[in-house]
Order: sequence, then structure tokens, then C-alpha cells
Amino acid sequence: MKPPPFEYYRATTAEEAIALLSRYGPDAKVLAGGQSLLPMLKFRLARPSVLVDLNWVRELAYVRQANGSVAFGAMARLADRAMRSPEAEATLLGQMGGRAAFEVAGAQAAAPLTPLADVHASSGYRRHLARVLVERALMQAWHRLSALHVSLASS
Repeated sequence: MKPPPFEYYRATTAEEAIALLSRYGPDAKVLAGGQSLLPMLKFRLARPSVLVDLNWVRELAYVRQANGSVAFGAMARLADRAMRSPEAEATLLGQMGGRAAFEVAGAQAAAPLTPLADVHASSGYRRHLARVLVERALMQAWHRLSALHVSLASS
């Protein structure tokens, strides 16, 4: 199903988000991760006239530790930064690329990961998914680069 019509605002500061929520009151809903609200919108179980998107409010995306306690901002994520794999990088350094090299690099990138399991997926499945996604991203980048190289050579 399609969600009902609504006005959409992408807040970029906490002050802006608070002002929008104050202006629209109970007619407004907050969009953060979207895992709860989006299905409710699609099934029309929620019918806000206004959505205020917090995904761009960087000041709410923090994890702070002080005085023996930890504080999580409303937009803190499980992993806000990319992870590097020195082993995979070393494997690919100086190589021409190709499926075999990318499979090795994908396995090396996934090996040290310890993803959490939940009702949606096991830790092993998520590790496997990371391997597959690394391989796929490398293949796509390689194909784009190959196409660019061919395009430049024929110019």
C-alpha cells in the first residue's frame, strides 16, 4: 500500500526539529531509522500530516562516555563509520583485480567481523552477507573502471 499524503521536512539541527515539532504538534511524527514508522505508514496505521526527518541532525548522532556512564544520542547508530580491512587491502594491492582476488578479499574483510544476531539474521549470515557485499562492491568498481579505461582508450 501507499502511505497517505504528508508534508516532509528534513531537519538539520536539533533546534530546527524542535521548532517543527512545536509548530505541528500531535500532527507531526518523527522519522529516525524508519523501521517502525514506514511500515505503519504503508499500512495506513499511522496517518501523520507532517514527517520531521531527524536523519540529518548530526548533533544527535553521538555516543559519549563520562563519569562512568555512557550517553547515546537519539540518532546514534550501531556503526557510523566504515571499517577497513588491512588484510583485504594488502591482498588487492598491486593486483589486476578479478573475481578470484575479490573473493579472497571479501573473505578477509568478513573474517574479523562479529555482528550481532537477532530475530532477523544470525551472526554467521550477517558475516556471510558482508563477504558477499564486499565482493560485489569490488566487482562493480572494477567493471566501472574497466569501462572508463575502454572509453578513454577509444577517445
